[in-house]
Amino acid sequence: MNDKDFLVKLLRDKGACDSSMEWTRGLPDGTTLEEAWNACPWVDWLGWLLTNLHRYEGIPLETLVLVSCALVRAMYKGNPDDEVPDDAERVLSYSASWAKGEGASLTHVKDAVRALEVWMRVMTPVRRAGACAAAARSVGWLVGVAGQDDYGLSSFETIYGGAARNAYSTVRPHVDWQGWQAWNKTLCAAVRDVVPWSAVWAGVQKAGWEPKANEEDKENDER
Repeated sequence: MNDKDFLVKLLRDKGACDSSMEWTRGLPDGTTLEEAWNACPWVDWLGWLLTNLHRYEGIPLETLVLVSCALVRAMYKGNPDDEVPDDAERVLSYSASWAKGEGASLTHVKDAVRALEVWMRVMTPVRRAGACAAAARSVGWLVGVAGQDDYGLSSFETIYGGAARNAYSTVRPHVDWQGWQAWNKTLCAAVRDVVPWSAVWAGVQKAGWEPKANEEDKENDER
C-alpha cells in the first residue's frame, strides 16, 4: 500500500470530513505522508488528526497543550493592536511549563486561569481581545484535564477552530477569502513548528494505525 492510499484509508476509517478526503484523493500519486502533512491546507484538519491521535494514545495531552499555546500566540500576533495581557501570558507560560515538565504545577495553571477570568470580567475587553483571552483560558482548561477536571477535548477544538476564526475576524472587519487563507496558513505553520512529521508518525505507530502486513496483502489481492 503506498502512502497516499494508506492516508485515504486512514482518514476514511477514522471518520474524517468529506473535504479532507477529497483533498487527499486529489494529491499527486507518489505523495509521501510527510509531504501530505506539510501541505495540509487547513489548521482544522491538522488539529483533527492530533486530537484523534491523542484519543488513541498516540500523542500525550502535553503535545496538545503546546500546540494550543502556539496557536494562541499566533492569534495575538495576528492582532497587532493587542498585546498579550499579563494574565493571559501567565496562563500560557504556566501551561507550556507544565507541558514541558519545567516546574509549573496544575495548581499554578488553575490559579492563573482564575485570575484571567477575573480580568475578562473586570476589564470587559473589546471583542478581539476577549476572543484571544478566551482562547488562552481554554489552554488552561486543557491542562486541567490532567487533573481530572474534565473539560473535554472540545477545549482544544475551540482554540484551533472557532476561537482562532473569531480572533481574526475581529481584527479584519472585512476579511476576504484570501485574507482568511493567509491567516490559516500562519496557524498551520504554528502547529507544524510544534509537531513535525516525525512526531506525528511516531504517534501513528504508537496508536497502532500503521498498516499491518496482512492488510497490505489483502489490499494487493483486491487490486
